[in-house]
Amino acid sequence: TKGPREDKFRVFPLYGDQVKKDSHKSKFILWPFWHDGESLDPEKPGEWFMFFPFYGNYNYKGVEKTTLLWPFFSWSTSDKETAKSAPWPFYTTRETKDGKEEKFTAWPFYSKYQAPNRLTKQYLWPIGTYSYIGDEKTFEERSWWLPLYWSSKVVKEGKTVEDYERYWPFVSLDQQGERKSISILSLWAQ
Repeated sequence: TKGPREDKFRVFPLYGDQVKKDSHKSKFILWPFWHDGESLDPEKPGEWFMFFPFYGNYNYKGVEKTTLLWPFFSWSTSDKETAKSAPWPFYTTRETKDGKEEKFTAWPFYSKYQAPNRLTKQYLWPIGTYSYIGDEKTFEERSWWLPLYWSSKVVKEGKTVEDYERYWPFVSLDQQGERKSISILSLWAQ
């Protein structure tokens, strides 16, 4: 089909091409296995192609992405961030001006997420969990191993606001400000 802004030709799934005036041109061969294209806008240069699922590359608007065996391995860079999945979904990382985020998961056995001022780990989900949010002076730290143990600590400006541990059903240790208490044979958590 021909139009004032767009021309298309398709013999689906064998071949197809498209030209959008002042935007882009693209084509496919044996859809979904081969796709390619390029920008026709001089303000936004770029090109992309994919030989599905083996290899792909995208370079457009200052972002470059590469993938091998999509979706398992990919890398991307831009002026705002770099990211990597190798192999997805088990390991991903992303780095920005604010810091680095890293995630590893072998769900439900183990997972870990780490970012600036944040750490979360899970063991045999939902049985064991650990989390830390904050910095050295102000933070919340929580953990549990269900059903026998759980704890929580909240510190604000270097002062402990809340601190408790439960070894269910045997002992509970609590601290709220200056008040401390120990409960023996504590069947109900408070």
